[in-house]
Parts: sequence; C-alpha cells; structure tokens
Amino acid sequence: MAVVGTNSWNAIAYGNGKYVAVGSSGYITTSTDGVNWTVPKTDGGYKILSGIAFGKGKFITCSSTVAGTIMSSTDGNAWTTVANITNSDLNDFRYVNDLFFVDSGNGYSYVSADGIAWEQINSPRLIAGIAYNNGLYVAVCYAGIIATSNDGKAWTSYTLDNIAWQDVAYGKGKFVAIGAKGLLTTSVDGQSWKTPVQAVSISWSFLIYKDGMFVAISQNGYMTTSSDGETWTEPVQMKDESGNNVTSWIQDMIAVP
Repeated sequence: MAVVGTNSWNAIAYGNGKYVAVGSSGYITTSTDGVNWTVPKTDGGYKILSGIAFGKGKFITCSSTVAGTIMSSTDGNAWTTVANITNSDLNDFRYVNDLFFVDSGNGYSYVSADGIAWEQINSPRLIAGIAYNNGLYVAVCYAGIIATSNDGKAWTSYTLDNIAWQDVAYGKGKFVAIGAKGLLTTSVDGQSWKTPVQAVSISWSFLIYKDGMFVAISQNGYMTTSSDGETWTEPVQMKDESGNNVTSWIQDMIAVP
C-alpha cells in the first residue's frame, strides 16, 4: 500500500498503460505499475477533484479552479480544457459502454460521447453507479432510486425501498445492486428487481464484476466476493503488503483489463 502525498485521494482510473488518481485541492498523481507514483501536482485550485474516467483513449476529469470545466488528457500529466458545462462543481465521472457520465452540484447529470460535447439528461442527480448490458443502462442512486435508459440520455426512474444504493454491476446474466447495511437486490432485465435482502453485515460501497467474480468492498477496508451475485463470502478485512489491516477510508476501486 503506497502513501502518496498528504492529500486525500478520491478516484482512480486506468488507461493507456497508466493509473491516474485525483484528490483534494486539485491534486493528481500517476503510476505505470500501481506501486510507484509521481509526485502529486495541482492545477492551482483549492477544490476537490472527486472523479475521473477513462474512455475513447483519454482521461476525463474536471478543473479544480473553475466549476463545471471539463479537462482531458491522454497521459494524466498534460491536461487540456475541453468544455464548460455548468457553473457548479462536477463529480462521479464514469465511462460506460462508449458514453461518459458526470453529476453536477446543480442537480443535473450530463452525458457525452467524446468528453467534449455534453448534454444534460433527466437522470436523478448523484448517480452512485452505472452498468450496461444488451442495450440497457442501469443506474443506482442514493435515494432508493434505480433508473434505466436505452440510450444513456432519456431515463426512467423507479423507487426500490428507501435504501442508499451504492453501486451496480452486470454479470452471470443479471444486474446486481448493492447498498448500505449490506443490502442487495438483483434483476435479470434491469426493470423487475427482487426484494432487497441483507446479504452481509457491512455497508457496501463499491462493486465490480471481473473474470467470473463479483467483488464488493466497504469504505473501511472490508471485502467480500460472490460467484453468482447472490451468495457472498463472509466479509474480511483487507491486508497491506506487511499483513496489516487496511483501515484507510477507501474512495474508489477499479478492475484493470
């Protein structure tokens, strides 16, 4: 486990053979192996960089100095301003099935095919996670809302209990959504969802599906896995290279191709 700089890191992405992490006070760091990181640098701002995504051969994040400003980079070092889409802060950048998504503090979300031209969409603000399968985008939100879309622009929202849904992934023929207090729901078609059940004893934060396995973690360092998305292993505390418990507040997780 590397300690890089003195600021909090909030999000990470991988592309073009490089990891790029963004954090508070506008700081950015990069790595080619995930172990050795460059000295953090900032664009001079004092706001938090709370999201980053990689797609179409480039990283996309927001400026920490000018609210609503989109920046692009192919290597995570040299950044170019490519758009300004609102006068509010941006967060939760995601790239799913050829589309970039981002939320804004103004209560709206935005979508882009290239990271440059952005369109305001009607999805609920604060999208916690987005997954895609067979022509359908599924987004989970913090207010118990699950939303679906065929094009990533026009969304239909459903309220599934008053649960803070945290993330969603697709694998093994189903969408799997996780939430606070270890709550879980699944859906084959993204529209009809099973009654939420408590699958584990921790509050989940992030979920990925990779190589036939679902992996979920909590922000306080616990991890659990599932081969089918419904039956999960007992949560265990993650360890660092020295065998010590990882108790740092975990902000993001990625699966490298």
